[in-house]
Amino acid sequence: LVRWAATARILPLGALHAPRTFVHVDNLVDALTVAARHPGIGRSTFLVDDDRDVSVGEVVRLLAEELQPGRRVVIDVPQSLLALAATLAGRRATFEKLAATLQVDASAFMRATGWRPSVSPEQGLRETARQFRVS
Repeated sequence: LVRWAATARILPLGALHAPRTFVHVDNLVDALTVAARHPGIGRSTFLVDDDRDVSVGEVVRLLAEELQPGRRVVIDVPQSLLALAATLAGRRATFEKLAATLQVDASAFMRATGWRPSVSPEQGLRETARQFRVS
């Protein structure tokens, strides 16, 4: 998706509202540090995230803004038309993965430890794009 956002002239995914949960590496390291030092959570299993889900359309917009500044390349094509195009192109399975909801709930860890992520999903996606541009 990052490569596509960096190279495509037009990205027709703006209308995909499927939510995605992300966790920035800095947030993950911080959460692991908090967990290691927090009494009473010993053998519990928790999920962590950046505290807000973003839609596929938002992800594409953020990546495109960072990778192709000043160019409006993201357009809102209805999901039904994208599904049809993917089917005709023999890429329906790939589209289904892109259009599916991928979320986790990290509220239990936050309640148990008081931890809050310091890097927002927007900051993390912009940093990802900048790193991609450098490599």
